[in-house]
Amino acid sequence: MRHIENLKFSKAMPLVFTEHGAIMAASVLNSSKAVGVSVFVVRAFIQLREVLAGHKELAHKIALLERKLGAHDDQILVLVEAIKQLMDPRPPPKSQANRFPPRLTSAKASMVTSQARHYDAKTFDS
Repeated sequence: MRHIENLKFSKAMPLVFTEHGAIMAASVLNSSKAVGVSVFVVRAFIQLREVLAGHKELAHKIALLERKLGAHDDQILVLVEAIKQLMDPRPPPKSQANRFPPRLTSAKASMVTSQARHYDAKTFDS
């Protein structure tokens, strides 16, 4: 309570006030000019609150759009990388005409010959 009494006669001007304070000042001063100013201040506060509420909603919508765009950016980067890979010319396959076939080990050679015999037996049995 003592703190409030000191503020009553303070030399420092208040930095902020509310619309309720403007109405109280108008009722204390009890003049037509004070009432007109208090009405003006109350209307200004109402408009300020509406603007701030609109900005909060707008800020929320912008944040949502930024998240969507961030996701789209990632997807676009994936698509660009895939297109780059498709456009990258691959080296032509080396010609196999002048190459000797790989050597067969004895196990592979015996397996190939047994499969060939089995195939030959089927074709002649029919």
